[in-house]
Amino acid sequence: MSEPQKKSEPKIDQAVAESFPASDPPSYMGSSVAGAPKDENAPDKGEVTKPVVTGQISIDLNKATAEELGGLTALSPELVRVLVDNRPFASWEELKELPDFDGEAIAALKKGGAHIGG
Repeated sequence: MSEPQKKSEPKIDQAVAESFPASDPPSYMGSSVAGAPKDENAPDKGEVTKPVVTGQISIDLNKATAEELGGLTALSPELVRVLVDNRPFASWEELKELPDFDGEAIAALKKGGAHIGG
């Protein structure tokens, strides 16, 4: 007589299994921990949540480092260099005199959190 076949359980490669900390089980194990208290603020499954914006960055074009200016999505490395080489600025109008700083580029800088002075 042959032995009945046992259902095989999902197996995880040992290296993969070791990469998961005990508090972060693989997705097939579910995301809830038995006996853990329910988070009152957690969204119900299926509920779509929007990202929370806690605050906008504020970067002074006259004082920011080149690295900080490079973090603005509106500025390429070349535009960062142009800004740094032509500082200080008293107004946004002075930026319009620089190459590639038209009204659209300046609007993008303002939207990204850039300001001039104080």
